[in-house]
Amino acid sequence: MHSPWVSRVPSELGHEVIVAHARNVRLTGEGEHRKKDDRLDAQTLARLARIDPQFLCPVKHRSTRVLADLTVIRARAGLVRGHTALVSICG
Repeated sequence: MHSPWVSRVPSELGHEVIVAHARNVRLTGEGEHRKKDDRLDAQTLARLARIDPQFLCPVKHRSTRVLADLTVIRARAGLVRGHTALVSICG
């Protein structure tokens, strides 16, 4: 949910950003009931990114312009649904 915003800032500063698809990336040891270790997870993700970024199932976020357009489209769709419901109730 926050990854588009979080990834946009370093990208705008000229850094390469890879957003891993969390459901598709299985880190070693996850199924072995190991304790959560953010540092180890970050190191593993960095190594995977160096070897082959496709291991991370990278996500490409929509541009801010596209997100703004989608917001307008979704708002309009909600208004149309509300209008339709009011017309059907009020006759």
